[in-house]
Amino acid sequence: MKEMKSFVSSLILYIYGRKAEFPSNESKIMFALSYIQGGKAQYWKNEAINLIAAGQEPFKDFKDFITQLEAQFRDPSPKATAIGKLKTL
Repeated sequence: MKEMKSFVSSLILYIYGRKAEFPSNESKIMFALSYIQGGKAQYWKNEAINLIAAGQEPFKDFKDFITQLEAQFRDPSPKATAIGKLKTL
């Protein structure tokens, strides 16, 4: 969760910096999935891969993939998290 913004930013920079290597939404999504690992993220990745292997399309395009990824793993309450961190200091 705390690494989501950095992960997404890195993905976008890499993929759009190498457009020729990622000509389709599918190639972008598969590349991104290959770097998701561990815990709840691994489960989410496996579910997506199973749907793709079954011939389904769990994501409309790369933008939808990012939207779903962020919705699943972003901080549900960034304000509360920030307040908690300030209190810890």
